[in-house]
Amino acid sequence: MRQSLDLSGLPNAFEIHTSPNALADAARALHKACESGNVDEVDRMMSLDEKTARKLAQHPVADMTALQAAAEAGQARCVEALLPHSNPNSATNSGETALMLAAQQGHLDCVLALLPVSDPNARCREERTALMKAVFVGNAPCVEALLPRSDTSRPDAWGKTLLMHAAASGDSETLRLMLPFGDPHARDRDGSTALMLAATGEEAGSAECIRILLPLSDVKAADSVNHDTALMTSAQIGNVESVLALLPHSDPNAINADGRSALAFAAAEGNEACVRALVPLTCRHECDMALIDAAQYKQPGCVRELIPHADPKAVRPNGTTALMWAINQPNPFQAAARDECIALLAPISDVNHQTPEGDTALKEALAQGPRITDLVARFADSDGRRLALDKFSADKLPQTYAAHEREVLSQLLHPGGFSAHRAADATAAQSEPDEQPHEQARVARAEDFDASRRSPRRGMRL
Repeated sequence: MRQSLDLSGLPNAFEIHTSPNALADAARALHKACESGNVDEVDRMMSLDEKTARKLAQHPVADMTALQAAAEAGQARCVEALLPHSNPNSATNSGETALMLAAQQGHLDCVLALLPVSDPNARCREERTALMKAVFVGNAPCVEALLPRSDTSRPDAWGKTLLMHAAASGDSETLRLMLPFGDPHARDRDGSTALMLAATGEEAGSAECIRILLPLSDVKAADSVNHDTALMTSAQIGNVESVLALLPHSDPNAINADGRSALAFAAAEGNEACVRALVPLTCRHECDMALIDAAQYKQPGCVRELIPHADPKAVRPNGTTALMWAINQPNPFQAAARDECIALLAPISDVNHQTPEGDTALKEALAQGPRITDLVARFADSDGRRLALDKFSADKLPQTYAAHEREVLSQLLHPGGFSAHRAADATAAQSEPDEQPHEQARVARAEDFDASRRSPRRGMRL
């Protein structure tokens, strides 16, 4: 039969030693008191005989002892009440001691209470000490408390030094404390330097960390995984202050192993402020490629920013254009953004351009459905429409299309295209529809198409 404790009075020591359920109940009550800072309840439960109090304090709940729970919660008085009955160096399954938990949460009072009786150089599963954890979160007061008693030379399991963790924290005060204890040119297992890790920060202080490290670092260095530079990383993160700090010292036209520049990263992530900062110093070819990235990842704001600086007719090595990528494979949640990108690009793109495999923007639009086809078809000439249907004819359209939709698509072969067909549908219920002659509609569309082709655009760049 399950036994329970009457927590309104002192726990029964006999029950704690003989009943697993009673021990678990008492341990949960102790943890709850520690997390809430109820030091009176902690004192009551620790007032049992020493054997019982130690058994209760050391019993884990959710992989933590009561001391670890109190340290993580920042309850310094509870930590002090538990210390005489606890092993301060006991660790969780991931190797974290109470001192580490207090340090990574920035609880200075708990760190000061634990430090005299704890091993400051104990390491968790990732080979990080309490000092590293305090540095990682950018808590300078905890760092200053731990520094005199901690090993500052050995990196963690990922090869990251204290200086690297400080750079990544985005806290300039912590970084200044760590400058004497690390080599700015050292690299972790991924080949990243402290400057590159500072560039990963979204915090306002990350730009200041970058400014501190710039005179000590090789700003043009790239990591060993993707050959990303610090500027590329900041552009991808979208921290425009970091981008502006790095830009005067960096090569904005450098590309990584995937052929992407900092501008391409910013465009793909929709970081419009970073795009505006990078465009003036980025060459035309990289602006062209960034426009394609913005279209591929359905970033209409960046497409709009890049159009004045890029050639929408530019192609990737595989022959695909920005418009093709704008049409291609949308995320269901990006439908509106996809449509906006198409609307921006279709009037100024070469809709009839073919890849080496013979694919065109209109063919891709046909694969996406009637609505997308309608956005693109009016900018294609008759040969382009016929070429699309030769490959993707009505009887080969996706079976998910209704028969009526397949019939609508086949209208592309006739003067008037989609727009005329839909206009006819809209007026079909009228007794005397006012129909535009097919030839007049064809001439009007041809004039629109020719005008769009005469718009001042620069030549295609490969």
